[in-house]
Amino acid sequence: MQMIDLLEKKERAIYQLYLRLQDSVRPLTLKELSQELDLSRSTLTRYIQAFCEHAEEEQLDLAFRIEGDFLLMERSSVLTKQDILSFLCRESIKYQILLYLFDKEEFSIQGLSQTLLISEATLNRQLSSLNKSLQENKISIRNGRIKGSELQIRYFYYQLFWQTMTQAQMEKRLAYQEQLGNLSIFERFYESSFNPRQEQQLALWLTIQQKRMRLRHLDFKDLVQLMKPYEEHKFYKRLRKFALTIHQQFAFSFHEGEIMCLFAFLFSQFLLKPEKLEQVLGFGGPIMQATSWAYQAIRSYFSSQLPMVEEGLYHLNQILSQFYFFQSSIQTGMERWAVAEDQFKEEALSLLTEVHQTLYGRKWSLTALEKSVFVPKIVSLYVYLSQVKPIRLRIGFVSSYHQVLAYPLLHQLRQSLERNRFASIEEYQEGMTYDYIISDGFPLKNKQVYYLQGGLAYQDLQSLKAILDGLYQEKELEAEKISQQPDFTIERR
Repeated sequence: MQMIDLLEKKERAIYQLYLRLQDSVRPLTLKELSQELDLSRSTLTRYIQAFCEHAEEEQLDLAFRIEGDFLLMERSSVLTKQDILSFLCRESIKYQILLYLFDKEEFSIQGLSQTLLISEATLNRQLSSLNKSLQENKISIRNGRIKGSELQIRYFYYQLFWQTMTQAQMEKRLAYQEQLGNLSIFERFYESSFNPRQEQQLALWLTIQQKRMRLRHLDFKDLVQLMKPYEEHKFYKRLRKFALTIHQQFAFSFHEGEIMCLFAFLFSQFLLKPEKLEQVLGFGGPIMQATSWAYQAIRSYFSSQLPMVEEGLYHLNQILSQFYFFQSSIQTGMERWAVAEDQFKEEALSLLTEVHQTLYGRKWSLTALEKSVFVPKIVSLYVYLSQVKPIRLRIGFVSSYHQVLAYPLLHQLRQSLERNRFASIEEYQEGMTYDYIISDGFPLKNKQVYYLQGGLAYQDLQSLKAILDGLYQEKELEAEKISQQPDFTIERR
């Protein structure tokens, strides 16, 4: 769904102007802009004047200025997309309908038309147009109710509010403030600390959940099917027990679908640490299968024998989790992808098609998939992996013993330390450069050596892990310094 579909004619024209001027590399004339928007020059000028007057009254810090034949735009550096969309959506009847349905479970045509101060005929036209836009999200408004999978409805409202509500507007809502207070409980439970963006994301989702769970007619059937592979999942059971404890304070009944909605959101929105999600992957399910298959497909594409960097694997898993649980997204037109439009697009589309049809067992038109946000997100991963070489620690193992005695220890070291995916342990060769050396007693002058004392003890393993973590952080810091130099191609050494 495109955000612009929710706007009224005047606000839509202003928003199109904003997007066009944002991306223009040269000044644009009123004539060419009016032609692009299919509006007369006089109509466009009238829209601009009305908007500027209203924006100045509301201190929006966005203005258009006509100089001769050219239209210029001025905006504050602190203006956010939420500021702009919140302002433009005020006049939107479709947006008001959606807000009404969020606060009320149902409506009558007569009652809602009186609330919105429009005729019943106008309301019916707006509902018809709105339903066309909602088709992509697999939801609709029928018989005075919003219909569809409860997970998709909540995700739709999550995206809608995320795009159109400023932080100040969110914080005015008491329910949102209450959920902000609950975040510390989630941080302790998952041993994760949330950054400000993650705090806003989770608080907003919990606010929507608290509002929707009070309603009577909620459809969890599709979600129950999606969650079948995860019902016996260790992490789902833990979340279930945790969520039931939290919601004991509510007097109304608590549906199992509420926990499923929370699980889908928590494990797909880049909220939890990579190591937590790695543990979840270990318990299988379609998302793990898709991640493993896609990982091998991407690795094969780049003909790389190196494991994928943690950041790339984390990104892949989260995108495929979103791809599994959520049908579509609301696009604002402000999305910027730092890649060429056709770069790796074919590869990303092929990968997602295989995942969707074969691993997830669903049907989705190629056209719909091509227009989705998932394609550019996977394209970004291809671009990242094509440019970013993973930081690797090259560790040498040197032994004074015979191969039969030395190799089992080398094998043990590899099993214990290479799981981090950034360390490669190999037999020491004179003249080669290593980041660190492990020795079972062979004397070396190199100061970067760890001497084992009769095999690999537990304390040796803990010390080596700490040493390798420190070396990795040093190389990462060095890579960041290099990356800030001019003409850097994002290559990590």
